[in-house]
Amino acid sequence: MAPFGGLFACRFGERRWAVVIYQREVQARKRKAETMAVPGQYKITVKTPVGVQEGSLTLTINGASLCGRIDNARGSTEFSDGVVNGDEVHFVTKIQTPLGRLKAEISGRVEGDHFTGVAKLPLGVAHIEGVRA
Repeated sequence: MAPFGGLFACRFGERRWAVVIYQREVQARKRKAETMAVPGQYKITVKTPVGVQEGSLTLTINGASLCGRIDNARGSTEFSDGVVNGDEVHFVTKIQTPLGRLKAEISGRVEGDHFTGVAKLPLGVAHIEGVRA
């Protein structure tokens, strides 16, 4: 089997394997393109159990790890060792709240210039919506 312009040229008996390999390559390119859409700074609105808060979320990819920063009126916090899977992100951090620093487990998705997510907090769940700044 020999590569031919991103496609695979093969004999009839190898055709099935060529299709599988080509599909994997297409999926890998798609995941890389989606992952490339994740980094950026987002102006976010967080609907928490104690009210709505405004802030910003910065997402960067360092190797295979997601890292970044969350800023709000009470301060800022950085995080690392997050995970990116296509356009989905997941990370754990401690954020500054009116009740002190609380652990937040955040899962979200980037679609175009929009970020949507959920933060699991000790006091409940907060919904996050944002737009690329």
